[in-house]
Amino acid sequence: MGSSGRVQGRQGGGSGRGSGSGRGSVDPRVPAVFPARDAAMHGLTRGQLQGPAFQSLSSGIRAVRDAELPPLEVYRAFSTITPDAFLSHVSAAVAWGIWLPPRFRAGFPVHLGRESEVAAPMRRRNVIGHRCPEGAAIREVDGVRIISPAWCWTQLGEVLGIEDLVVAGDALLQRADGPPRSPGLLGSNPLSTTADIRAVLEVRRGFRGRRRCLEAIDLLRARVDSAPESAVRQRIVRRGYPEPLVNARIDLGDGDWVEPDLAFREARVAVQYEGRHHGEEAQLARDIRRDHRLERIRWLTVRADKTFFTPRGELEFFARLRHAFERQGCRAPRTA
Repeated sequence: MGSSGRVQGRQGGGSGRGSGSGRGSVDPRVPAVFPARDAAMHGLTRGQLQGPAFQSLSSGIRAVRDAELPPLEVYRAFSTITPDAFLSHVSAAVAWGIWLPPRFRAGFPVHLGRESEVAAPMRRRNVIGHRCPEGAAIREVDGVRIISPAWCWTQLGEVLGIEDLVVAGDALLQRADGPPRSPGLLGSNPLSTTADIRAVLEVRRGFRGRRRCLEAIDLLRARVDSAPESAVRQRIVRRGYPEPLVNARIDLGDGDWVEPDLAFREARVAVQYEGRHHGEEAQLARDIRRDHRLERIRWLTVRADKTFFTPRGELEFFARLRHAFERQGCRAPRTA
């Protein structure tokens, strides 16, 4: 599920169903999920809160039964579950819009940290509790208490491999003038800098995954526009090719310019990853015009799409890339 998607409010708890239960019987101004202590503020009596229209998601958290729950609303409510709680780990990454593998879903369980080396991790239904070091950078953004993007990235080092960790790190370094962020996310691009991340690694020592973070940080690149672009770049380099430039400006010689996803200036080869929006008719026409303009200055374009992430698709892509290099009079790596 995408980081800005919705989760169905069926996480257990609450009283049985009855006529008049669910969103249809509740004032639409009442949030889909909220701390129970705020019930009076939303015009709800204790009896209504315990009735069939609501369910308990965790101790002190109520939701409209069967409503779709925007992840950010879930996180906002859970991050106030105790005064010292804050979003951390995967839940913080989802809220910030950090690129994660599909196996990590928005919503439940909610990862909550406590800033203490000695206090026990929180134990509640639909919560995975974590102890975080004293001094962890905690922010409050749009009513959500959450660990900073740089700290969050080091936490992801505990659960991600190198390629996915670099993808997540590239998400922190997106350009301010790049594609718009999805709705329902916290923050704005860029979320962090490599200097911020290195500062966290200086003070956060001895955690599982630190060595992986130290290896990955040197592979992070700014200006990446999507998770697939990050993964394609990494695999290109692992195949022995020189590292391509990311969204670099290529002058067309007529005062205009283009920015391919990846560019090999010396070989005059561009790589474009075709995401979902590239299938739109207008975008396809723009892509074709861009490729033709690059051809006029003797560049070649090699395309990749979602099939790249299959064994056969990856082999076919690298065959096309090798052929493009050879057409341009450049030697491709032997391992390619």
